[in-house]
Amino acid sequence: MERSNQHSIATLVRARGTVGGQEVTLALRPAPPGYGLRLIRLDLPGRPEIRCTLEEAEWGEHGLVVGRGDRTVSGLVPLLAACRGLGVDNARIELDGPAIPKLDGSAAPYAFLLRCAGRVDQGRPAPLLRLREVLCFSHGAGRISCGSGEGLYLSVAQAPRRSFGLVLSEEVFVTQLARARAVAADRPRWDDEALRYALQEALAVIALCGVRLQGRLHWVGGDGRLHLAFWRHGTVLEEPPQACYGSG
Repeated sequence: MERSNQHSIATLVRARGTVGGQEVTLALRPAPPGYGLRLIRLDLPGRPEIRCTLEEAEWGEHGLVVGRGDRTVSGLVPLLAACRGLGVDNARIELDGPAIPKLDGSAAPYAFLLRCAGRVDQGRPAPLLRLREVLCFSHGAGRISCGSGEGLYLSVAQAPRRSFGLVLSEEVFVTQLARARAVAADRPRWDDEALRYALQEALAVIALCGVRLQGRLHWVGGDGRLHLAFWRHGTVLEEPPQACYGSG
């Protein structure tokens, strides 16, 4: 993988939907290089800015939550997965509610918005993290292993003979991942929809790291908590151990 530049969106786009019966409007705006992904709660006094980082993130009842106290935004998996899947590094995300609009429950509407907005090469290299060989991590009932490789290969197994994996690209994200939902309101879009959504969860957490990722990442069991614990541990950034380790 060649070192690529940071990207933002080219123009403002908006989405509107309901969150717990309340209508919420979300606006995605271009942002300068190095800005990252930031959330602005327009409905709170002072319009607080919340950075989408590992330090600000938790995994709650409604999935990925960023922020502290009453200055939080939840339900972020579809949006952050779409940003990472489509290579958007910098964006200002304004909303007037406590969670992003669910829309159809998948990342597909947000991927469509980002494509409508267009993408701008910002002429500054994006931070690149190459996964090292061999590293293994366990947390709760889940286990992650990673290693070196070209591009970014993600795979998940949730039960014997139930696995799914792919090499990530923008087109692969749009066609193979974006439409997956955590809970299917009607018939499943794929027989392995839950596995595909698990890859969305992983991408949303990777988006919090603020890096482009190169290598192989495979996990068994767990959910977003596993990925948050893995990236927070930090050993992936150092010389690789040759045995598995855990966080409790």
